Amino acid sequence: MWLLGSYPIKTNVSRNNLLSGEWCNIVFEGKNKDYGAYRLRSQAGRRYAVALMIVSGFILFWVVLFVGAGLYVQYKIKQAMTDVTVFSKIKLPEAEKGHELKDVAAGRSVVALRATKPGSTMSTPEIVENPSAAKPIGHDGLVELSDEEAIELAAIADANAEWDDADSVVAGPPLTPTELVEVMPHFPGGLGALMKWLDKNVVYPDVCVRRGVKGRVEVSFTVETDGSIRDAVVTRKADPMLDRACLIAISRMPKWEPGRDKGREVRVRVTLPVEFNTD
Repeated sequence: MWLLGSYPIKTNVSRNNLLSGEWCNIVFEGKNKDYGAYRLRSQAGRRYAVALMIVSGFILFWVVLFVGAGLYVQYKIKQAMTDVTVFSKIKLPEAEKGHELKDVAAGRSVVALRATKPGSTMSTPEIVENPSAAKPIGHDGLVELSDEEAIELAAIADANAEWDDADSVVAGPPLTPTELVEVMPHFPGGLGALMKWLDKNVVYPDVCVRRGVKGRVEVSFTVETDGSIRDAVVTRKADPMLDRACLIAISRMPKWEPGRDKGREVRVRVTLPVEFNTD
C-alpha cells in the first residue's frame, strides 16, 4: 500500500510566505471556497499589514513628540542662558568726576495711611521755570464789593477771629477731625507694628475663604487727643462679612500716638485700607 505521505509535495511557493494567496489556494484546493474561512485566510495578510502600519505610526508619533519636546526645552534653556550672558556683559556708565554710583533698593508695598479734608483733591504740582514771572493770585488792584458782600465778609471775620492788634496771631476755631495736621498720629511701634497687629487681629471669615471672596476694605476712624479710636466707619466696602471683620478689629485697636498741631494734641481723621486675598 502506497502512503501519500511518503512522497514529498512539491510546490513553487516559498515556505516563508505563509500568508500569501498561493498557500491559501493550496490549502483550500478542492474545497468550498465560499465558506467564511477562505475569505478570512485570504485577507489575513492585508489585515496584518494595516495593523502593523497603525501601530508603527502610533509609536513613531509619540517618539517624535517626546524628542521634539526635549529639543524645545533645550532650546529655551539655551536662549535663557544667552540672555543672561548678554546682560552680564552690559557695562554700567562710569560716574562723572566727583560723583559715585550707588545701588537703589527696591521699594516695598506697605499699608497706606492718609488724613483727608472734605472737598480736597490730590493734584500734581506744576513746575514753573520762571517763578518771578508768575502772576499773583487774585486781582491786581482794589476790588469793589457791593454793600451785601461787604456786610457778609465783616460778619465772617467777627465770628471766626479775635485780635488785639495788627501783629497778633489769629485765633481761629479748633481743628476738626478731618483737617491735616503737622504731626500725623501713628500706631505704637510704627507702620511695621501696625501691619503685624492687623495680620494677627483681623479675622478672615471662613465662609469668605471657602467661597474665594476677596477685596479691599477701607475704614475711616478718628484718633482722639488721648490716642483712642472712635467713630469707625467703612468708606469702601467689599463684602458685608469682610467689612464687619475690619470694624471689629479697628474697635479693639490699642491707643495711637495722637496727632499734634502747633504744639498741642488734636483730633485727626485717618483712613486705613485692609486687603483680603485668598491667593
